[in-house]
Amino acid sequence: MLPDIDLFRNLGDHPLEALAAITQQHDYNADHYVISEGAPAGNIYSLVEGSLMITKENPVREKEPIYLGSIKPRELFGESSVLEGGIRTANVVTCSESTLLVMRRGDFLAFLRDYPATSRPILSFLVNQLVGKLSATNHELALTRNRLYRLHTVNLRSGKIPITWHGVTRHFQNIEYRPGI
Repeated sequence: MLPDIDLFRNLGDHPLEALAAITQQHDYNADHYVISEGAPAGNIYSLVEGSLMITKENPVREKEPIYLGSIKPRELFGESSVLEGGIRTANVVTCSESTLLVMRRGDFLAFLRDYPATSRPILSFLVNQLVGKLSATNHELALTRNRLYRLHTVNLRSGKIPITWHGVTRHFQNIEYRPGI
């Protein structure tokens, strides 16, 4: 299964055998939290089969998580834990019965240390994957900010500004607008 993952596709037999020795296969039922937002980061994963969604906790409606995306088979996720540890910034939840490959951070770092010839291309792949995700997030954020700016500008011209708090919207008039505050 490891040779099917882009990250490991071009590795030789010996490094693949070493990776296989530190990789575990886990099967999960639907609605299982593989990664929980705020939990310590410690594993890197790849989806073998099934379906996963990425969510964040919703600060306004606790029981309605914010959907961020999905993970496809053979896709790597949780890779930031390899580089920086820290805590998880999102949830990854199974949408169906799913099979995952799991590598503990410490074992993976030991592999990189023991196989320096493979370390550079692996780390380069991981960094490129993270930069790609960051770029996509920046693009989405820019589009969202642009929509909000347009909505805000229209509301300023009309003199009414809708403010929603906990599902209740009120329209305020004669609010002085001071950019940058």
